[in-house]
Amino acid sequence: MLLRRVTRRFLELHHVVSRHRDRALTLALCFNCHALVTENLHQAGVTMARETDLVEFYRSTYRALAVHLEMLRDACQRFADLPDKKEQKCLQKHR
Repeated sequence: MLLRRVTRRFLELHHVVSRHRDRALTLALCFNCHALVTENLHQAGVTMARETDLVEFYRSTYRALAVHLEMLRDACQRFADLPDKKEQKCLQKHR
């Protein structure tokens, strides 16, 4: 994966648990990542609408956090596996 510097015009603010639940909890994401996160929230049954029921408010908040943390866990696993993958390529190359 190639990383390159991007300007702010390529980034959007994502409200992790919905702006209705917490306006301050945001992440800057590129358009593609924002779409992925939004789809994962949708798949988990999380709406970004305002709830009037307190139980539903907490349920949606924790589901949204679970989606975020699961994606973060997956990313951490990919990063942890990178040295192994690079080492395997290096070993195959030098055989």
